[in-house]
Amino acid sequence: MQQQIIEHYGYENQAQKLIEELQELQHAIIYEGEEKVKEEMADVLNLIEQISHYKHWEADIYKVCLLYTSPSPR
Repeated sequence: MQQQIIEHYGYENQAQKLIEELQELQHAIIYEGEEKVKEEMADVLNLIEQISHYKHWEADIYKVCLLYTSPSPR
């Protein structure tokens, strides 16, 4: 499904849409409430999933998330 979305709209178009969604998320974080932030986060994550699936980056994305969220030893 993700592949079909990218093929229909085009990779560059979806990458540009991701930038726009990130800007909307930034605005929501600064000026809006929690519900709007959650909505914008879902939009951003959906586009990241589409692009990473298209580029075959899924495993790399999950590794980055795991490294970022794992507690650091002290």
